[in-house]
Amino acid sequence: MMETVVALGVLILGIITILALMASAIAFSQISEHSIIVANLAREGIEVVRSIRDFSRTDPSVLPSGATSFFDSSVDGCYIVDVKNNFNLHNFIDDQYWQQIGACSGCQLYQDQTSNLYSHSATGKETVFKRAIKIEEVSSHEKKVLSKVTWTERGRTHEFILEDHLTDW
Repeated sequence: MMETVVALGVLILGIITILALMASAIAFSQISEHSIIVANLAREGIEVVRSIRDFSRTDPSVLPSGATSFFDSSVDGCYIVDVKNNFNLHNFIDDQYWQQIGACSGCQLYQDQTSNLYSHSATGKETVFKRAIKIEEVSSHEKKVLSKVTWTERGRTHEFILEDHLTDW
């Protein structure tokens, strides 16, 4: 009888260990998935701003009103940019949202169910991700672009910031 109890104990211990490993593997895969998505969303934000810089050379209407060049000081500020938004900087957000992006309802990203693309338009499924872009003047021919993505995972808020410098070449 004692051998049976010990054998059941060892069996139960083995099953619990396997279940715990499976649960941690699932959690790790979700963390890895979010890390990849966040890096790509931040990179996409930088690329949209790079495209706006390039488009503004021939079409200044993609810039905020009053700006004639991407390198005008009036372009500096915080923005919400999308690939689906025809590459423009008209979606200006208050600078306070850069610090407290969690309070920015316009920064929320949604995933389109047919194309799986992420955008700020509430036509898709709401995600845990928020993104904002900040453009700062470094010199008259250089802008620093920061792309910030935040997300909440397991009750903790995470933040990822990607920085790039764009020049007037």
